[in-house]
Amino acid sequence: MKTFFKKIKIKLKGKAWKKRVLECFERDNYIDQYTGKKCCSPHCHHRVFVSQGGDDRLENLATCEWETHANHGDLKDKPLFFEGDDSVIQGLKEYFNGL
Repeated sequence: MKTFFKKIKIKLKGKAWKKRVLECFERDNYIDQYTGKKCCSPHCHHRVFVSQGGDDRLENLATCEWETHANHGDLKDKPLFFEGDDSVIQGLKEYFNGL
C-alpha cells in the first residue's frame, strides 16, 4: 500500500506574520534584496506569489524597499542582488508546483 504525504502550505496571520516579517528584515539586514541598498521603508516580498502557490516560508520572502515592492510585478523571476545563481527560487517554484 502506498503512503501519501500532503505538503503543508504555510500561511501566517497576525503576530506570527509580523514575527516572520521581522525575521526576514533581520536576516537581510534591512537591505533591499533586489537593489542592494539600505531600506528606509522596508517591505516583505513573496518571491513566489501567494496567488501562484507561494507561502510564508522564510525562504520565500525577501526584504525590499517600498518603491521596489510597489512594482512587484517587475520582480517576478528577477534574481536577488546578492544571489548570483537563483537556485533557491527555482527550488521553491518546483516545490509549490508539486502541492
